Amino acid sequence: MFVARPMSSFQQDTVVRLQCYQPYAIGLLATMFLYLWLSQSFRSGVCLDESAHIPAGVYHLQTGQMDAYRVNPPLPRMVATIPLLFFPPNIQWKSYDSPYIRSEYRFANEWLNVDQQQLRTQLFVARMMMLLFFSLGLWSIVRWANAMYGSAAAWLAGCMWSFNPDVITYSAVVAPDLPAAASGLFCGYHFWSWLQTEARPFPWIVATTVALAILCKFTWLFLLPTLPLIVVFHDAYNRRQLPLDGGHSDNSRVTKDAVRLFLSFSWTLVLINSVSGFDGTGTRLGDFEFISTRLVGVEVPVRETGNRFAAGPLAWLPVPLPKQMVLGLDYLQWEFERGMPCYLNREWKNRGWWYFYLYAMAVKIPLGYWLLITIGLVTATADAIRRWRVLEMEWLPILFAVTFISVVSSQTGFTHHVRYVLPAYGFLFLLASRSMVVFGGRWRTALAVGSLAVVVVSQASQPGLSHTYFNAAVGPNDGWRHLGFSNIDWGQSSFRMLEWIEQHPEQRPLTVLFANPFGPSKKTVEANSGVSNQMRWRETFEPFRKDAEPGWYLMSSMQFISPENEFFQTQEIVARPFPDVLLFHISKQ
Repeated sequence: MFVARPMSSFQQDTVVRLQCYQPYAIGLLATMFLYLWLSQSFRSGVCLDESAHIPAGVYHLQTGQMDAYRVNPPLPRMVATIPLLFFPPNIQWKSYDSPYIRSEYRFANEWLNVDQQQLRTQLFVARMMMLLFFSLGLWSIVRWANAMYGSAAAWLAGCMWSFNPDVITYSAVVAPDLPAAASGLFCGYHFWSWLQTEARPFPWIVATTVALAILCKFTWLFLLPTLPLIVVFHDAYNRRQLPLDGGHSDNSRVTKDAVRLFLSFSWTLVLINSVSGFDGTGTRLGDFEFISTRLVGVEVPVRETGNRFAAGPLAWLPVPLPKQMVLGLDYLQWEFERGMPCYLNREWKNRGWWYFYLYAMAVKIPLGYWLLITIGLVTATADAIRRWRVLEMEWLPILFAVTFISVVSSQTGFTHHVRYVLPAYGFLFLLASRSMVVFGGRWRTALAVGSLAVVVVSQASQPGLSHTYFNAAVGPNDGWRHLGFSNIDWGQSSFRMLEWIEQHPEQRPLTVLFANPFGPSKKTVEANSGVSNQMRWRETFEPFRKDAEPGWYLMSSMQFISPENEFFQTQEIVARPFPDVLLFHISKQ
């Protein structure tokens, strides 16, 4: 842990004076964040996965069944939809036995056909619940940064978390990514605190936080084998010696805490299973119907299943996880094995790139943030080399970040969304907060304010468009040249497109192409268009490989970069109503 230099009397007086203004500063920052969050949450249309997460969450709460959206843990969507139990969507629930069927998107179709005012109310209420996870992440990063580097670092880390465009975007979407980031920070902080405790208690709290992280994102499963190993290496390196009753020490106890931590994960499993109501917990391994080659043993035709363990000695083994969680992990593996079309830097190909997430982070994270992260990394490395202590406790956050990014990057079957590595952001922000103890006085204030001001002003000047943010190396209007999918256009601008249609009745006939096929229905577009008989509508990615009909075309950037719409990629862009929306006019040939 980095130890700051003692403050002079002048610096101490300055700190005392600044503490008097803390309530005002907190109020100002909270107001700024709420303005950005409310703009993003209230003005954004239904996002693609969100349209399925919300009805799936209500389905879990009303029926107790977990087969919908099994590819993600249920906790975030269940928390988000608790208020909807008081005015639930009218959906006919139906479960399916086939491991290939994604019932959540069938629920999405029903939910999105309800009255649009009711839909927007339900959407906003569910998004408000995501603030609970945002607050959990904010509390964790502030406490952790304060414990490691002091109050100035805590302020910086909290601001970096609160005003990061991706954090704002996904705290205004019902999806597991922001909850995974917050719960990962929460877990990391408690593990860090426990690890450096002189007399460590039994790690019940660590086990609980690990369960919370896994219940938000399956990727956090790597914590189960990783944390005990960290304890072993940390204690061995620091020659931890625990006193015996006689006052002597016993080096054989170095691994004792690792064993205790491993045993505490039995409580982790209890918590994970309890959220699913112990649905299928203990099902024999040989009784599952798998679809991925890894678990079947051979590639099976679509719609068929198998199990490589069914006839083996492990068939009797009870699996200590909910049945739907196991099937969800199997489905994810099947998707990675099949591969999907992926987009990066104006190139489409089947399957992804190992460096995709590094590239995406490079263009999505603000340059000021990168400056602070670089300062933290360089100074931490220099300090470690100078003292020859490379396993100081302040390296734990960067270890978490590197491990998480490595695990996600190792799956190249498809690489679509930078949000998959959002849980690594908080740990990088902790590293960045180290810069507050490297510089002193006015320099660190100027560094912090300068690094944050640009990104805050950028978002405030375009409220509700945090999802389209790209740093200055790319530019605000050219993000679609580099990334697609949720990185710029996940359906957030569908409501804005409807408003634009109302405000521009002269642009007729008009064809509208949204990114999200589960977005506003055709009925909604016609009701908001003003001139419904001059509207054309395309719900899905239908091909425009040849000449399009004369008229106006308003399309989201995801539609524009789609190979199916390559005709428009040779046409002149008439206007960009929003960073993720483009307007074209096709004349008679």
